[in-house]
Amino acid sequence: MNRNLLFGVLVGSASVGLASLPVEISPQEADRMVAEQKAAESSQAAIANRGQGTLKLMFSRRNSALYVREVCPPTIEHSTTCPDSGDVSIIPVSNLQMLLVSATTYEDRGHYITRFVWEFAGEQYVAWARADFSLLQQVASFSQGGQDYQLALIHDSESIQQNEHLNRLSRAAGNQGQKQRVADLPELPVEEDTAAIVYYVEVDGEEEGLDQLSAFTAIDDLMTYFHENQSELSVKAANRQVLSEAQKRYEVTHPKEKSTDLTYWINN
Repeated sequence: MNRNLLFGVLVGSASVGLASLPVEISPQEADRMVAEQKAAESSQAAIANRGQGTLKLMFSRRNSALYVREVCPPTIEHSTTCPDSGDVSIIPVSNLQMLLVSATTYEDRGHYITRFVWEFAGEQYVAWARADFSLLQQVASFSQGGQDYQLALIHDSESIQQNEHLNRLSRAAGNQGQKQRVADLPELPVEEDTAAIVYYVEVDGEEEGLDQLSAFTAIDDLMTYFHENQSELSVKAANRQVLSEAQKRYEVTHPKEKSTDLTYWINN
């Protein structure tokens, strides 16, 4: 396969702080947190419905039900005064830069390689890095080097090992239909300096098109942010997974009735 040349971009070295890492959540702690959240939601719902009329069961079948509640008409206050414009807070956005990145992370036996794409001045750039960009999915904004960014990440994940396994099963079953695509990943160099922040840009010729250094400024900052916060991002991702599993366990042990509540009032 003819692949574009890969030109390595060395951003720098990551300085990682371990003092502020979030605490990892155990499954038992996650179960307790989910139960407390559900109890708080039920309490808030009860308070909100207090004094709002009696909820009457109108229809019930298996695990579905329809409830109705008659409440008093809302009191709407009409105001003829305009709000004071001096109370409006204006947030300066002159230093905010939008960064749109499309990425696919390939996992193969615990190792991650990400292909990511971005545009600058109408030109599209493609690069590869030994990084798991799935950790950035919950990052909406970040700051690096005095620059504020709003990150829009379109991310997808693929498992090389799983795709190969599915293809073997398909061949064993004699299925000649559509097979799982197995990505042809580039052989990225292994950096001796584990703290080095490096990514590799696809180019058509001898570093052609890499003279626009401004095209890489935002990606340099993103890669620096990722490496300096990778440990924290990993813990947060693991905690989200633990909480998600606890949520599923709670739903199994506390099946919720599929009900529809209708609230209405009658104008006299």
